[in-house]
Formats: sequence, C-alpha cells, structure tokens
Amino acid sequence: MSFNVHYLVSKLWPPCEAWVVDRRLNQRKQGIGDDARWESILTEVRTALPRHAGYKSLEIIAKEIRKSETKRKETLDEKASLFVAATGVALSIGVLAASLFPDKQGAEPWVVPLGVLYLLTLIHLFSAVYYALIARRITALASLSADTFMDCLKHRQWGRRDRIILAIAQARWNEDVLLRKVNYLSVAEDLFVRGLFLISSVVVLNILIRLMTGNAPVP
Repeated sequence: MSFNVHYLVSKLWPPCEAWVVDRRLNQRKQGIGDDARWESILTEVRTALPRHAGYKSLEIIAKEIRKSETKRKETLDEKASLFVAATGVALSIGVLAASLFPDKQGAEPWVVPLGVLYLLTLIHLFSAVYYALIARRITALASLSADTFMDCLKHRQWGRRDRIILAIAQARWNEDVLLRKVNYLSVAEDLFVRGLFLISSVVVLNILIRLMTGNAPVP
C-alpha cells in the first residue's frame, strides 16, 4: 500500500522521488561516515582484486572506468545547462501567454481555470530550472589530485595494483554523486516537459476562448 502511495505521489510531483533517494543516501552517509565508507570501499576492492592476475590489462580497464565516470559527469552537466537555457525560453513564452488572457465579460468563467493552469506552468518551469541548477552544483567527482599523489607516495602505494585499487575505489565513491545528478536531472526533465504541456494548453485554450467570445486577437 505504501509503495502504491509513494508511486502515485512521485507521479504527481516528480521531486518526491529525488527526495527519497537523497534521504537514503544521507542516512547511509551519516550512518557510516565518509572516512569509514572510503576505507570500506578500499577493502572491498582489495578483497575482490585477485592477487595473481594480469594487472596490466586490469589497469587499462580501471582507467577506462575512471575516464567514463568523468565523461558521464560532463554530459550530465551539459544537459543540465541545456535545460536551464530551454526553460528560460519557455518562461518567456509563459509571460507572453499571460497577455493572451481573455478580457471580455463572456470569458470570465474561464479566467480562474486558466489562471490555475498558468500558475502550475510557472511552478513547473521554475522548479525545472531549480533542479537543473542543483544537478550542476552537486559535489565534483573524486579524482586524482596532488594530495592523492602525495598520500600514495607517503604510504608507498603506487604500484600497478595500488593504482587499480585507487581508480576503482574512486569510481565506486562517485556512484552516489552521479546518482544524485541523474535523479535531479530526471526531475528537471519531467518538470520541463509538464511545463511545456501546460503552457501549450494555456495558449490553445486562450485562443479557443477568444474565438468563442468574439475576442480574437487582431492579426
């Protein structure tokens, strides 16, 4: 029953799904802590990595995984930027749509439902911009840095096996970051599509009402 309610609420308002995922990730983060989680990931990778294996080929794969994670983040950030720009255009159309509201007395019964549709349009489009911006602002991925390099040298952990462990551990660490980005971007996309549908409905209904009430715009 709770699943059905959650599914229904998520369909009615897409951000609910992102809120649930965020809460789960935050609870896991608070329960174990960043340092403990990092050590847990390192231990898991060390245990899974065979002692005697073709480390050369495994290192190539590990580097490709790290490169893929970085490319995926860049793609998500670019898509979020496109949503911000596209939603800005849609909001401009929304402002223009407000000027189309019928002003004759015969159209008065339609003013309230059209106003509600217009308000829902603005809520969805502004929310789409908000979640697209959040998707871009989420913490950067774990990657190689000067501190990482010096730490590896300090602990004499710069053999091929150590490099593989570090690359895969960073990729595992980044999964939560990318999951947040994907969720927020998915929410922005759903809100944007709904906003476009609503603004299209407002424009079409306005035109129909003007034609029905003899208040059609002069070309």
